[in-house]
Amino acid sequence: QQTAPAAAASAAHKAPQQVSTSYGGGYGGGKGGSSSAPGGGPVRPGPLAGHTPVTNYVATILPLDQAPEKMTTKPNDDGGGIDKGEEIKIIDPDGNQVYVKPFDLFVDTPFPAALVNSCLEAGFTKPSQIQGYAWPLALMGYDTVGIAATGSGKTIAFLFPAFMHIVHNCKGGRDPILLTLAPTRELAVQIEKEAGRFGQSLGVKSVCAYGGAPKGGQLAQMRSGCQVLIATPGRLNDFLE
Repeated sequence: QQTAPAAAASAAHKAPQQVSTSYGGGYGGGKGGSSSAPGGGPVRPGPLAGHTPVTNYVATILPLDQAPEKMTTKPNDDGGGIDKGEEIKIIDPDGNQVYVKPFDLFVDTPFPAALVNSCLEAGFTKPSQIQGYAWPLALMGYDTVGIAATGSGKTIAFLFPAFMHIVHNCKGGRDPILLTLAPTRELAVQIEKEAGRFGQSLGVKSVCAYGGAPKGGQLAQMRSGCQVLIATPGRLNDFLE
């Protein structure tokens, strides 16, 4: 069953409101909070210090009873075997269901043309359900937890917003900006494959660190510089120690 995604969209939705803000950070930190203004409403976390906005993307987040349409899986979606018509639930920190307007097409997203073209060249015709609903929240800087079936595109759902952040604020840096933890070597390698395939179109370098392989080569790769580090907890702890 796909529940995409359970997200920190906002802590108060007392009146319908469109969230309008510039993307520019919030990764790894701030969550939505309640507004002190009458009626309440979504409050966006502040941008990371020294990081500049990259687009005037606007996300629409509404109370569920004000939703213009039902959020359900649709025919021909890459849902990992999900039945069409299955309800998609987006939950705020208070446990309330909210509506988020998804990205239905790649051309609707604020991603660079090189990234969109790499998706089309890879055979993807449109965002999957988890991608379409997770991207608006991640681009707004909200902490997000997404739950979806195997093969539904969860990796790209979190990679692409992170790529945006890296390209516009941290490109060329030698230290990792995105840390992705995976429980197994196999999953870490799978994530790194996707990060490498799509990150190369933007000049984003990734490194994979996992146990069962020599540490020297992995350390050398990291020391040469990378923006994305995918690691298993055990090997990451080895390096930290």
